[in-house]
Amino acid sequence: MVESQSDTIKLEVALREPLLLDTVNGSVRTILRDPISINSLIAPVAINRILRLEAFAEKFRAALARRQVAVRDFFDLDYTVQKLGIKPETPDTIGFVRQKLAIPGNDPVNISAMRLATLRQQVEPQLRPVLRAADFSGFDVERAFNIVASMSASLQK
Repeated sequence: MVESQSDTIKLEVALREPLLLDTVNGSVRTILRDPISINSLIAPVAINRILRLEAFAEKFRAALARRQVAVRDFFDLDYTVQKLGIKPETPDTIGFVRQKLAIPGNDPVNISAMRLATLRQQVEPQLRPVLRAADFSGFDVERAFNIVASMSASLQK
């Protein structure tokens, strides 16, 4: 049901490290639709955005080395591989991840069993409330962890 009251949507944007590639012009839009007209309830907004390759590498950096593991990073990587067909094993991706991890201030790579156990505990309380049912049911934390572990192995070569 759509009501006339205002509400807040939280959008977290952080730039802790320098970009490796220039930004490009783009736009963002919402999936929120008017139930009668099916038109978008909010007009697209123009933004500068980072390139997909850099975003993908940054998600890997976060999944591999974030101090407090966050299941959202693993969901995003899994979704990107499963639904968007992005290939993590390409030399460009591995090279960008390597560059991201080399920036001072990153924690060491961590793909431990303890990290996986923490991720398993985060799936239900942290993903279900913010995902569409189909996206939630399509997520496999083990598969996502294996994608990240494979990247870690590629970085060792």
